[in-house]
Amino acid sequence: MHRNAELILKKHGLPLIADGICVLEVGAGRRYAKSPIRALSPRRGWEYSFCDIGNWGRGKPGFIKMAGPNRIYSCSGVFDAVLSSQVVEHVAQPWLWITELARVARSGGLVALVCPITVKEHRFPGDYFRIMPDGMRVLMETAGLEVLVAILESFDAECDKWITFEGACPVVDCIGVGRKP
Repeated sequence: MHRNAELILKKHGLPLIADGICVLEVGAGRRYAKSPIRALSPRRGWEYSFCDIGNWGRGKPGFIKMAGPNRIYSCSGVFDAVLSSQVVEHVAQPWLWITELARVARSGGLVALVCPITVKEHRFPGDYFRIMPDGMRVLMETAGLEVLVAILESFDAECDKWITFEGACPVVDCIGVGRKP
């Protein structure tokens, strides 16, 4: 997760997420052990779980298997918060994926997504979408979530610039936070 994504999540997502709850990070990747979300868990008293399409971390505490991009091996309504940063752009069918994230969230739980906007193409395995606030609202509503936040933001003074096809530009991310009824 790049620095701007951390800062946007800290400003717009984390204040909505209570202490002492069950949190699932989707797309933790090979570096799950160094995840900023995981690092916050002890301080916030979160019971941290993680999953990733690559199923990295198998056998580690909190690991949850995925059976594909749109299938998390978990009962419905288990997590108080489902967080994912820098992942939705790699999902070929984000409308199905977010519905799965909403499924594993409990009633009243939150789903928070951060999507990079001004980054170069980075296929892993593909690079399909950049989700703007209007698109984030549509995704959240498609999954039956009440939209709490859908905003673009850049903390460029605190972050590195990305090199894009147009040259150096500020890092901009979109965050969406929705609540499951």
